[in-house]
Amino acid sequence: MLAKEKLLKAINSCQLALDNLEQGNKRLAIGDLDYAQDFVHSSKMLLISEVIDEEGEL
Repeated sequence: MLAKEKLLKAINSCQLALDNLEQGNKRLAIGDLDYAQDFVHSSKMLLISEVIDEEGEL
């Protein structure tokens, strides 16, 4: 399932952000959080599309 893969990537990006914060790399952490946000948004849109396909409406 593509939505699940996107969520796993978001979780990984969040972990990278935490690691970067611990190392004092705030700019890298911000970038990682941007990626995480994009992955979460993509996952949400994919799930909405699946629900509409399966149920005919949201």
